Order: sequence, then structure tokens, then C-alpha cells
Amino acid sequence: METSANGIYYADNTMGHPDLDNSNGSLVTLLDELLPLAGFSTVYTGTNKRVYQSNDVESNQLLCRIDDTNGGNARLRGFETMSDIDTGTGLFPLDTQYNGGFYIYKSNSASIRPWRFYSNGKIIYFFIDSTGAATWPGGFIFGDINSFTAN
Repeated sequence: METSANGIYYADNTMGHPDLDNSNGSLVTLLDELLPLAGFSTVYTGTNKRVYQSNDVESNQLLCRIDDTNGGNARLRGFETMSDIDTGTGLFPLDTQYNGGFYIYKSNSASIRPWRFYSNGKIIYFFIDSTGAATWPGGFIFGDINSFTAN
């Protein structure tokens, strides 16, 4: 782990973290450990599903829902508000934009995959070498980005 005034950084070789592979729940199990260290809370839980939110009151407070029930790929959706693990309003992306949400490619086999995590408490950067070829095609970014337009 590396920390600075700008955030925290973890890598797969950080001792003690759960492995990431193509098994159901491996991503949310890992995020359950990492996100509290970065200032995020688990708002709702289900079997291999989670909803996370930044604890920073100055953040946009959007909710990040991850469905990790489909082996090598998890799905990510964002919401403005939620009332349970599967129900919310202000959904993004819309099904007309990306049906079922974005894919997070975890692993194309049962092999344990390298990952990198960075957060400043308002945004999550999570990268996965999901093929083992050092091309890093998996991962996601969620949270407050620097915008060139007013909110």
C-alpha cells in the first residue's frame, strides 16, 4: 500500500488481499476489503452483489452497483438513489446505451489475475490484467471526475 495526501494505492502483490479470478464473487470480496480503506461504504449487499458509495459528503454521492454473479465478468451500473440491492432511480448507463450495465472483465480463466487500485475517497480506479497478457483490458472507473462543465 502507498498513501499520500492525494489518495491510496494498492496492488495485487499487497499481502493479505483476496485473490481475483473468474469465480463468482471474487471481485466484490476484494472490493469489500479495499473500499473501506479508501473511504467508501457498502450500502447494500446480496449474494455476490454490492452497492458502494463514497463517505465524502463533498462527493456526488452516486451509488456504484456491482453484480459479480457471472463468473469471468462482473457488471457495473450507477444510480442516483437506491432503496435496495436491485432497485434504484437515476440509472446509468441506460439499457438503451449499454444493456445490463458495463462489463468488468475479471479473468478469462481460473487463473489469479493482477490488479491495481487507486482512490482519493471520491473516485475509484480499478485495473485488471484479465487475460494475463499484460494488456490490462479489465477494470473500471467510478465516482467524481474532473468535469469541464458545471454540475
